[in-house]
Amino acid sequence: MRLKIIDLLGKTNIRNWYNFLQKSQYWSKEKQQIYQEEKLCLLVEHAYKYVPYYQKLFKRLKLKPCDIQTITDLQQLPVITRKILQKNYHELMASNHEEFNSQYRSTGGTTGMPVKYLSDYNTWSLHWALKYRAWEMSPYKIGEKVAIIGGASVVPEKTSMKRLIWNIVNSFEIFSSVSMTHSSIQQFIERIIRKRIKHIRGYASPIFLFAEYCLENKIDLKITSVITTAEVLQPYHKQIIIKAFNPVIIDSYGCADGGGNANTCKHDNGFHISIESAIWEVCDNSSSPALPNEMGELTLTSLTNYAMPLLRYQPGDVIKNFINTEICLCGRTLPRIERIVGKNTDILKFSNGRMLGGPSFPQLFRLFPLQQWQLVQNEMNSIDVNLIILDDFIISHKNKITELMEHHCGVGVKVRINLVNKIPIPISGKQRVIINKTLREI
Repeated sequence: MRLKIIDLLGKTNIRNWYNFLQKSQYWSKEKQQIYQEEKLCLLVEHAYKYVPYYQKLFKRLKLKPCDIQTITDLQQLPVITRKILQKNYHELMASNHEEFNSQYRSTGGTTGMPVKYLSDYNTWSLHWALKYRAWEMSPYKIGEKVAIIGGASVVPEKTSMKRLIWNIVNSFEIFSSVSMTHSSIQQFIERIIRKRIKHIRGYASPIFLFAEYCLENKIDLKITSVITTAEVLQPYHKQIIIKAFNPVIIDSYGCADGGGNANTCKHDNGFHISIESAIWEVCDNSSSPALPNEMGELTLTSLTNYAMPLLRYQPGDVIKNFINTEICLCGRTLPRIERIVGKNTDILKFSNGRMLGGPSFPQLFRLFPLQQWQLVQNEMNSIDVNLIILDDFIISHKNKITELMEHHCGVGVKVRINLVNKIPIPISGKQRVIINKTLREI
């Protein structure tokens, strides 16, 4: 009934996808492959007919849709990076995208460079159904209250009516992780106790800080489920969360622009890949398949996004290759990978007691005309904000960023805005948007 109400309010088809996913997670390997390749054929045909980028690409490579029939056939196509998506944004739109109730969206920007893309309501519905399926691998049941610790209210403003209704229908209690203080954490704890909330979902590092506070203050919240997302759940995160709550932990990965979705289950034996939403490849530097048990670049082909089909899309995430073992103890036959390697975000801690969760900042900086941004903390009472600006950046933007950063960092923290021409890339090749030089290794 809850999903029926959600679908009526949002004009979505989450319930149909949810019912389908309850069955597909137990399919045989053969049925999984047949499903994916049938969906792939339809998507390639659509891309060839309606997407200018692929019309030109197929012509240049002398390919026809019939040449891409299997998952292996995809290797005939070059990969699409986020940089390529940015450069060819309009050409990658399907000319008939409005027929699919398309929506303009943007990535979270954890690399410092948010990327625009198009999606449709069918894909959005599927990904919410996948969330519910993942959450239910813990003691959570749809409709039960969930404490959401995430990037809400980065910029202080009223929540839209649509978002308020969504939160109410889903029984979400929102707690902003942007600027956490002992006082705000205590207030949220009181809400959790008063409303008898048993499930927490949100960014890994703020949940870690929350758990650390509860542990240090000997607060037992009777939490049964913790669902992490948006950043890598590190071993020290998990250790403190287990000590504080002893919950079932479901660690989840999502890439909305590429259709990728995966999560652990209560047995914590790798990430179950959602084969219903995308084809996953793990590629080496030459975009060929990486060897078993090696790390490689995640390469995704969304199977449902007809508004902007992306074949062999690389969002910039590194993963440990597939686990080729027996079926998981939970009984699900979905393929698994060992772990998500990148991207991780540091936690910022200041002398005034403020603690800032990293994944929230992309929501702030995406509001301004910036090519790239980076936060560097060298001292406990200061922060450097390095910005590579675009042509339409003006002084009022700089002043607003300063105001917002000072608001979140709190009293006594000096915010320095630096307009730079270049932000150095580390040896790893992965751009770090938050660097905390005051933290000791944990």
